[in-house]
Amino acid sequence: MIETLPGIARKITLTIPGKPQPGGSKRGVPGGRFTRIIDANPKAADWKRTVQFFAQSAETPMFTGPVRVCATFYLKRPAGHFGKKGLLPSARPFPSVAPDALKLMRSTEDALSGFCWVDDAQIVIEEIRKVYSEDGWTGAVIDIEEIGP
Repeated sequence: MIETLPGIARKITLTIPGKPQPGGSKRGVPGGRFTRIIDANPKAADWKRTVQFFAQSAETPMFTGPVRVCATFYLKRPAGHFGKKGLLPSARPFPSVAPDALKLMRSTEDALSGFCWVDDAQIVIEEIRKVYSEDGWTGAVIDIEEIGP
């Protein structure tokens, strides 16, 4: 969805299904004359491809100015949070366990570079949330607003 709001040049919302994967830790793999840099989490590549697919499908504009990004990552509750009668009163209300929100955002930012913005250095305001899904849906909802005239 693309919309224009007062004080905001453009705004888009991406809804990306799947299991969000953390990124950030990298390692070098020697390969002939060059060393390839790869993500230490092999599952991050699938998440990045999914993010890119949905960004392309939404025909998102390429933001060239500063942007504000608000991302909410929806994670599945562990089976241990449920008893015979549903959610246990002792179940944590928030996923305050690994993966951390910043690493989830890092892989998503990397995936959106070249699709929604030229470089993730354009992000000047960022809000990241990590919550348990109430209905079992996992993925991310990302709002991107270009700031300025």
